Amino acid sequence: HRTIRIRAAAASRVELSGDVTGWEAVACVRGSDGWWTADFEAEPGVHQITVRVDGGTWLVPPGLTPLTDEFGGVVGLMLIK
Repeated sequence: HRTIRIRAAAASRVELSGDVTGWEAVACVRGSDGWWTADFEAEPGVHQITVRVDGGTWLVPPGLTPLTDEFGGVVGLMLIK
């Protein structure tokens, strides 16, 4: 069980997608502190994820290394130990 946190205080919706979700968009849960969280299962290793705020463009989460995927989009590389 893993949890990712995304700071988006003004957002009304935040979604996570990546190899950890089977590339399905997963709705994050808003906290009262402006942070959004999503839980997922993932083995240790390098994973690819993106986030979308309020239905906008899929973006690399802050702090992750960007990588162009095989479809020409950009994903963030996340290391899980």
